[in-house]
This record gives sequence, structure tokens and C-alpha cells, in this order.
Amino acid sequence: MINHLKNFLDGVSNVLVLWSDEDYVRPHLGDCFSDYNYLRSDMGQVAKDMRKALKEQKHGQANDSETE
Repeated sequence: MINHLKNFLDGVSNVLVLWSDEDYVRPHLGDCFSDYNYLRSDMGQVAKDMRKALKEQKHGQANDSETE
């Protein structure tokens, strides 16, 4: 029972960051916007690659090298 209580308190302290650790990095004010920009550019690249793959694929044709 004591171990469960210790684990629970440890989890709560991690969520609330009650006791700061040296390895915990608090995000700065502008980090959210830079993450948004990185994710937006990554999703743009994924969409570009998917569009390219769909253009190369002909309707009704499988992408397998095997033919039946």
C-alpha cells in the first residue's frame, strides 16, 4: 500500500511539477508558435508527397510489383 501511495504522489508531482528537477525544461512563451510552424511545414511536406504518389498511381492499378 505504501508503494502505491509513493507512486501516486510521484505521478502527481510530475504532472504538477511541484518539485523541479534539473532535467525538466519549462517551455518558453514562443515555443508553442514555433512548434506550430514546424508541424505546419511537416504536414505540407507530407501532403506534397501524398499528392505526388497519387498522381503517379493510375486508377484501378495496384502498387504491387506482382501481377495476377
